[in-house]
Amino acid sequence: MKKKSILLTNFNIINFSGSEIDTVTVANYFISIGYNVDIFTLDYGEPLSKIVNKNIRVVTLNNVSLLKKKYDLVWSHHYPLLDYLIFNQNIKANHIIYISLSSFEPLETLPQYYMNLSLIGALSDEAIQALGKQMPEKRNILKFPNYATNNFFKHKIKEINNVRKICIVSNHIPSELYDFKEIAEANNIKVDLYGTGNIIKYIDDKVLSKYDVIISIGKTVYYSIAMGKHVYCYDKFGGCGFITSKNIDKAFKYNFSGRGFNKKLTGEKIYNDIIKNYKKINKEIYILKEYAQNNFNFENNVNYILSLLNKDNKTSCNDIIQKYPNLVIKSRLYVETYTNKNDTIKYQNTKMNNISRELEAKKSELAEIYTSTSWKITYPIRLSKVLIYKVFKR
Repeated sequence: MKKKSILLTNFNIINFSGSEIDTVTVANYFISIGYNVDIFTLDYGEPLSKIVNKNIRVVTLNNVSLLKKKYDLVWSHHYPLLDYLIFNQNIKANHIIYISLSSFEPLETLPQYYMNLSLIGALSDEAIQALGKQMPEKRNILKFPNYATNNFFKHKIKEINNVRKICIVSNHIPSELYDFKEIAEANNIKVDLYGTGNIIKYIDDKVLSKYDVIISIGKTVYYSIAMGKHVYCYDKFGGCGFITSKNIDKAFKYNFSGRGFNKKLTGEKIYNDIIKNYKKINKEIYILKEYAQNNFNFENNVNYILSLLNKDNKTSCNDIIQKYPNLVIKSRLYVETYTNKNDTIKYQNTKMNNISRELEAKKSELAEIYTSTSWKITYPIRLSKVLIYKVFKR
């Protein structure tokens, strides 16, 4: 029996950021259920490439000719890439799904031909509302939320009587959480920081299992609730604090982003809140774990999307090309401009790195000279020359 094929798109597959991890997670899952899987991206590399299944083919502009001419399914993030594939690479598919992963990022807006796609999805009620405002013609938007995969749900709940280790997971840690870290560690609670500028590591269940309380927003919150962890939702937008059965519905609607609560605290208040209330959460985590299973189990949600694909919502790429001919040039220019700009930045960074290495080499040479025996022996001669120069200068 011939394997089905899927093509996924995402601007980059490099870093441990939301859309990039999403793309790899979806791709790895489709490998596990027997699909041939390709990813089209403009930039590919470490550290994220280390967790990409070896059977997945990652295609960039450098080897774009490797793409199939037709797929059973295209699962797309970032509309400019989908534009480029349809209008410039003439890629066809039985079904095209477009998933928006943000309510405010420009790349997550709808493609012009959204009415012609098989399904449109968004990761939260907030994002669905934002997409709805972009639609001259209204159509249904499926909620495909952030998620936790089965490996997170397999962890057993552990009630805690003392907080000993906390982690903060964020690429944009606000100052009050740095203050919190100082206060907590002054009180013998270890606090580890993960994200840009701190520990760079793929956050999975093995990492999170080491901590009593997890402070974060977004994807990490989903993981932690599924594991039965004590989750404190707080970051650059503030947040609701501990996730409870009373606030989880509202927090979920905002993708556990911290938005929607208008609650900003000092580091001291965050510390006091955690110490005062963590034992109360022991009673809540059983309810929260069940909520997670019912609402954001990854495998269940993907299988539900696949069940919606049928002959009545097939995508005709030919119809899209005929209806929107203006996108032929626009889509190519967008991708090429981005790529050229990215190549320029890479070149400049490489050049700066080379200069830095040269400077370090020169410093090492100077250090060797200054500590050499000959330099020490000739010191009196150099000193006398300086004194003579000063005398005659007067």
